[in-house]
Amino acid sequence: MVTIREIKDTELGKTLIYQLFVLFKTSKNYNEGHSAMKGPALNLLKTVNKISNSGEEASLTMKGGYMLLGEDRLKPDSAGFEGFKFLMEEMKGYNIGSITFSEDLKEGEIGSLPYVFASVKPENQMKHLKN
Repeated sequence: MVTIREIKDTELGKTLIYQLFVLFKTSKNYNEGHSAMKGPALNLLKTVNKISNSGEEASLTMKGGYMLLGEDRLKPDSAGFEGFKFLMEEMKGYNIGSITFSEDLKEGEIGSLPYVFASVKPENQMKHLKN
């Protein structure tokens, strides 16, 4: 039987994925530190804090063709499918199995995440090795 807590954790997991998606997509249009990045970073940070405060670890794991928050499987709905797909493709492209957010995460750190990813993008590394 599914508990209220599991439902809440699943919804927070879906929200976490969607907010990561928004943060990464927003970063495609704005430089690091731009004021447009503040909203997505704060929203993601609030969700990470909610998950941490509920006693769960804010950790997304890709397993097969689906995502987990902790041990709870997250099933995308039609509204969140694009975010799930995007995040899973990014994780596969970087050979990342999981993303874990620490409890003491700061807004600036979370806002810089997409730029860190971009700086070590696998195809960027291949170009560097060829030069």
